[in-house]
Order: sequence, then structure tokens, then C-alpha cells
Amino acid sequence: YQEVGLVKRKSCNFVFSERIPTLGDLIDYYSNNYQRTSYLSPITVKRYNELLDGFEPFRKTGKLLDVGAGYGFFLEIARERGWEVHGTELTEEAVEHCRGKGIKMFQGEFHDLDLDPDSY
Repeated sequence: YQEVGLVKRKSCNFVFSERIPTLGDLIDYYSNNYQRTSYLSPITVKRYNELLDGFEPFRKTGKLLDVGAGYGFFLEIARERGWEVHGTELTEEAVEHCRGKGIKMFQGEFHDLDLDPDSY
């Protein structure tokens, strides 16, 4: 574990990374090493719908923000169910891919976004 920066708690066997990646690390990883897919499995669609079912009681604005939206699969399902969807991503590639699907995207870190607290 120690060779790759993992720590294992003796009391509960929980394993976690001791090292928090920098913004540069994340952008490099998702720009160069991350394999994205265009395939959306039926079981994933089912799970997305289950999550959205759970969101319904809390739906106030009808807007949904997915932080780390990837290629926007979750947002596409949410839009089909009537949500106004928005997403964030670090890489230009993922942002442009989602924008090509008509999804409003923000590029960058969540805490750097200038969002009205009542907008979602």
C-alpha cells in the first residue's frame, strides 16, 4: 500500500489515498490517460433513473448541476425527464463533447464557479 500512497486503517480495514491530487494532476489524467466511452449500458440508465427518482422530492428549480459530468450521460437522462441540465468538467474535450449535445457546461473547478446559491 505504501508504495502507491495508500493507507489502511487497522481498526476497520478502510483503504484510502493519503495523497490528494493537484489540479494539474487531475487535468493531466483526464486529458491523457482516461478512457471515455460512448456506450451507456442499460443497467447504468436504470441506476441513473433510480437516482433521479430520489431527487424528485427535493426538486425546486428544475435545474440540475452535475459536478464532474464526464460525457454527460447522466445529464442526458435527466434532461429526458424534464430537468434543465448543467455540468462541470475540467477538460476542454469533455466540455466540448457535452456542449455538442446541447448541455450547458462550465469548465474548471467547482469552487471557482460564480453561481448564485439559490440557482440550483
